[in-house]
This record gives sequence, structure tokens and C-alpha cells, in this order.
Amino acid sequence: MEKNTENIEKIMSKSYNLFEIINDKKDSDSWGDRALDIARDIHEIKKENSLAIRGIKEITRSELKDEGMKLKEIVNILFEAMKREIKESKKDIRLFFSTECNFYTSKHYYLMSMFRNLIMNSIDAIPESKQGGHISIDHSMDREKHVFEISDNGEGLDEDGLNHVFSPGFSTKINYDTGEVNRGLGLSIVKKIVEEEFGGEVSVSSVYGEGTVFRIVIPKAYIEGDKL
Repeated sequence: MEKNTENIEKIMSKSYNLFEIINDKKDSDSWGDRALDIARDIHEIKKENSLAIRGIKEITRSELKDEGMKLKEIVNILFEAMKREIKESKKDIRLFFSTECNFYTSKHYYLMSMFRNLIMNSIDAIPESKQGGHISIDHSMDREKHVFEISDNGEGLDEDGLNHVFSPGFSTKINYDTGEVNRGLGLSIVKKIVEEEFGGEVSVSSVYGEGTVFRIVIPKAYIEGDKL
């Protein structure tokens, strides 16, 4: 959200510069490209904000605690919300969580959004025809770091998919009747949250036809308590 505020300020600056150029009737050949660039930036911010807001609203029908939450509280809310998503998908999928410790965080909104996007990605990756689908979120500690592994036994990614999985707009699931892209933007948001809000790292490994594992490593100092 804060990052998008910065982006909005940049767009406002671009818009004012374009106004001055048009007002002075300079570089008329560039007006169209400049206007298109501004529109593209606004569209990207709108998509990111819409996805983030929708994700939080869909996770819980009641408001999350403003002051922060324990990990197990987050997991419990997420588990119930994702069970509803799985039921609506009409897929045979079981969801598993394991946590090594129950730490407190004031960044629960970001954590919830991160997990939701990854789980939704896994739900989309498991075909309707598959029996015994499973999605697991496993939490462990590695010295001064929290490690989260989100794994599924879905379709997996080929080499090209692995190289572009975090790119905005990347998708392997398209509804050809409606043109709707069902996955892709959420993963670029996950990467931004992990790196910019948690100072962490996210990586992915996958075997095409067998499944995918996302590994997230976050320093304790950036996720525990109320540190910013």
C-alpha cells in the first residue's frame, strides 16, 4: 500500500510534466506515448490494490485485529477461508498447516495476503480431474530466520514458467471462454511483499507434472513484534 502511494506521487509528477509540455505545445509527437505510459501505470496500481483488498476481504468476513495477531490465529482464519475457496472450486484438495512456533506479528495483513495468494495459486495449479490434491504450508525456524514452504502436487512449471513466474501478468491458467487470467499477478505481489515489507527472499522449485514448492525466508527482526 505504501509503495503504491509512492507510485501515485510519481504518476502525479508525470501528469503535471505532460500538462506543461502540452500547455507549451512542445514535443507534440510524444504526447500520445506519454499519456499511454501514465494510463498503464495507473492500471497497474489499480490491479494491485484491487487484488490486495479483495484478498483481505475474502479471507475473513469479520475485521482482522488492527493491533496484530499470533501466527496460529492467522493460520486458523486462513484455513477456514481457503476451505471455502476449495469447496467453491469443486476440486479434491486437502489443506495442511504446520507451525514450529506461535510468534506475534503486527504485519498480519501482509502475511495473510502473502499466504492467500500462494494458496490460490496452488488451487489453480491442481486440475479438477486430479484425485488426492494437497496443499501444505510448513513453518520452521533457521536460526534468526522464519522459513515458510508452500507446496502442492499440481501441474508444476516448465523451465520457461519458472523463469517468469514472478513477472506481473504471467499466467498458465486462462479461461478461453471469458479471457480471464486466473493466476499470475498474485505471485508478483507475493514477491513484493516478501522483499519490500519483510526484507526476505522468495524462491520456487518445480517439477512439471508433479508439483511446485515456494520457499520464503524472512528475518525475525522484520516479522516478529511491531518492528517496521
